[in-house]
Amino acid sequence: TLSRRYTMDPGSWTVKQKILVSIDGSCTRL
Repeated sequence: TLSRRYTMDPGSWTVKQKILVSIDGSCTRL
């Protein structure tokens, strides 16, 4: 699944986390 791919790829994982942070708007500091 994509989740596993993200876990394997640190770069992609960072992008995913960044998007999540953007949606949340609370952890923008991260």
